[in-house]
Amino acid sequence: MPAPASQPAPFDLSARSCILLLLALPLALFYPALLGGRMLWGADIQTLELVFKTAVQRGLAHGEWPLWMPEILCGMPGIAASNLVFLHPIELAFCLMRLAPWRGFGLDAAAEVALSGLGTWLLLRRLGLSRAASLLGAFGFAASGTQVSLLYAGHINNIKGIAMIPWVFWGSLKGWQEGKLRGWALCGVALALQVLGLGLQIFAYTIIALGAWVAWLGWSGYGRAAGAPRPWRAAALGLAVAALFAILLCAPQLFPSLQYKAYSWREGFSYADFTSWSFDPKESLAWVVPGYFGWREPTYHGSWPFCLTSEYFGLLPWALACAALGAWLGDARAWAARLRRPE
Repeated sequence: MPAPASQPAPFDLSARSCILLLLALPLALFYPALLGGRMLWGADIQTLELVFKTAVQRGLAHGEWPLWMPEILCGMPGIAASNLVFLHPIELAFCLMRLAPWRGFGLDAAAEVALSGLGTWLLLRRLGLSRAASLLGAFGFAASGTQVSLLYAGHINNIKGIAMIPWVFWGSLKGWQEGKLRGWALCGVALALQVLGLGLQIFAYTIIALGAWVAWLGWSGYGRAAGAPRPWRAAALGLAVAALFAILLCAPQLFPSLQYKAYSWREGFSYADFTSWSFDPKESLAWVVPGYFGWREPTYHGSWPFCLTSEYFGLLPWALACAALGAWLGDARAWAARLRRPE
């Protein structure tokens, strides 16, 4: 009988190629701001960030740490106000290098998009996906509306917070699977970077999701050797280490900010105030069909006119969903054929 034909090797990419492609993505997205001598535009970038960073560099030139900014709003706190993104490593490096404020916005956006892509790629690889599949997922997250379109609002703090989400879960999964505290410490570093980047709302949601994720790991024992002792204890210890590292690293930003919490206009928020910017369930239609309720004022007729981003799924998720459904149906037919095949 003829020898069975060998199956072709599945397509995959080298790790180096994946990393280079993920680094090329922000270069393509932000080329005018990186190499074209232009400034990245965003509403809060123009009205807040450019003003803050100019004031900080003037103070640093006179040897003054930005604890108070007397030139802005008749004087206001600097680091403690949770408006000035200064202690985040990337921002701090730009300031100490005396980089012109208008040049830093494009570099920072490129760095955060690259970090979000690399973190997603590492997470998906640790979950067992191929390099090519992980690259596709990383592209989908790094260039998503959630990440990139926030630049239109100038919400660089939320971009920094979102970029760290895959790193949080990668670090926790690494620590869990390897049984070492180093991975959990990296998880804590990613959480601290969310706070130092002032993505505090993103940080709050990430903490909730991380707690649920770690609880599931402890319950399921996912990825650990069979018979590994005390999975719940390992999960609780890892989460405690991550929290400890996060608190220690973000303390210079977090603790001074807490002193001003009582003076914040959001301190007395009612439940109605807190939920005023939430998505109405029917708004989910716009995630699938952007512009379903119109395009801002005066054509917008939905329930959430304060919409700064283009949050929608896009075509890629639908294409991937159809491909996954087709693959699942193919597997289901194959299993059905095997079950019908006589012994």
